[in-house]
Amino acid sequence: MKSRFLSLSAALLALPSISLAQELYDGPRGQLSLAADLGLGVFSSDRSYSQTSVAEGDRSWSEVSADVSLSGSVKTARNASFYATVGTLLTSTRGDGDAAGFTTGEEERLALEDALVGWRSGELLSELGKDGLDISFGRQNFMLGSGFLIDGDALNFGKGFDDLAAAGVAPGSLDRGGAYWLGRRHAFDRTAVVKIGADTALSGTLFWIESDNDAQASTEIAGADLIARTDRFGSFALAYIHGLSVDDDWAEFLGYTARDGQDTYNLRYDGSAFHDALTLRAEYVYQDDSEGSEYAWFGEIAWQFKSVEWEPRAGVRISDFSDGFDPLFYSFSTGYGTWFQGEVAGNYAGPFNTNAMISHAHLHAYPSKGLTIGALFFDFRTADDDEVNLDGQELDLFLAWEINETFTLSPLLGLYKPDASADDGGVQLGDNDLNVYGQLVLMVNL
Repeated sequence: MKSRFLSLSAALLALPSISLAQELYDGPRGQLSLAADLGLGVFSSDRSYSQTSVAEGDRSWSEVSADVSLSGSVKTARNASFYATVGTLLTSTRGDGDAAGFTTGEEERLALEDALVGWRSGELLSELGKDGLDISFGRQNFMLGSGFLIDGDALNFGKGFDDLAAAGVAPGSLDRGGAYWLGRRHAFDRTAVVKIGADTALSGTLFWIESDNDAQASTEIAGADLIARTDRFGSFALAYIHGLSVDDDWAEFLGYTARDGQDTYNLRYDGSAFHDALTLRAEYVYQDDSEGSEYAWFGEIAWQFKSVEWEPRAGVRISDFSDGFDPLFYSFSTGYGTWFQGEVAGNYAGPFNTNAMISHAHLHAYPSKGLTIGALFFDFRTADDDEVNLDGQELDLFLAWEINETFTLSPLLGLYKPDASADDGGVQLGDNDLNVYGQLVLMVNL
């Protein structure tokens, strides 16, 4: 099996997962394969946060996800092919539940995850490149760019809102089976995706997506993405997203009513304009809806010192989100910090990519093959603190160690210090002292 730690991004995209894949058939007319994935995480937080009715104090919990999927394809003329995937996913949270109280430790769910069919053009449309036209429908994940706006339907709450539902405050339960941090339940309920010229200098994607996630107010959107690639300067992209509908009750409770009819415009860049050791990334988003206009942006620069021992990579990033910005379907995409910014802040305390300016510095080093160590620092500033003060700082230290081809271990230590407690306008319950947070993820590649 290909190593999941060839790079930091690949490592964190794969974390956490135990993967078992079996080719059932591979021949000239197609293929059929069975895959099973298991993820396990153990977590501990000295403090808790007032996102729900969670009590003050430390919390420890574990999360598990397991899925089994069957994928196959049938080739037709000139290597065109029809393909399909169907899979189920089991998720569970045990213990105290997470530090924000989104889960209670009593969650589990077994449900259909992926169910999609599609067609790829192979060499039929040579002017568009190999598989230059790819059309798919059904339950599947979808990601736009780096995941700054869309990276699957991966918000996996548990029973943390059930007390609000029982009191008549919330329309119902938001329980999706838990495993909130693992976030493996990512498939949108219904999709139609058309990809054109994926391997060419100019490519595009048309998409229609409908969520069945109450935590996203069952949002329905449609949009288009256009990417221009250059050998020297990297890639430039322009995307447009239009909100089509929401579940009115949940949208009212969650503050997502503006998503119905909302227009989102996205401009982004990713490349190394002058040197292969340099990384430059930037993205700008403008939103217009019935409640006004909002914005978000980030800019990042990084450099890898290839002539230095351990080839360290250092960088800085600034991201800015207006106080009413709707972050849509962002998730854990290309590694720690994207786009859950800070393991404590991004997952439990906030800010959740709205109403904030976040300064981020990161350092990664590679002492040996299969070993990555990293340090991530975040400074959070609330744009409008009239309702809540989420100012604070966080330092995350992590290790990703591929012990051998079978076992991979990844511990993380987070140190989070908010400026204000819940009693003083913040969200940390009890005080604004330093929170020591830990998580441990084990992978086994079979």
